[in-house]
Amino acid sequence: SGALTTCILKRLRPGDKLDLVEIDPKFCKILKQKFAHLPYISIHEASIFDFEHSAYDIVISSLPLNSFDSESVGKVLHKLERLVK
Repeated sequence: SGALTTCILKRLRPGDKLDLVEIDPKFCKILKQKFAHLPYISIHEASIFDFEHSAYDIVISSLPLNSFDSESVGKVLHKLERLVK
């Protein structure tokens, strides 16, 4: 768990910040245990649809979009598009 986050952390540069958005409370707890001590990471327990933040340079999603119906995929992609500068 947290494999994608670990991979991203290896590529961060000084001054970069990473926001993690996780809807599952159990997985969010694991992320907090592993990464909350890092000052450049913020962990948000929320649905991507409820998450509001300023625009990002990069958005990475590990949502299993092929498991969603086409309408839901469209909504997710629209939300992610709104989060990018």
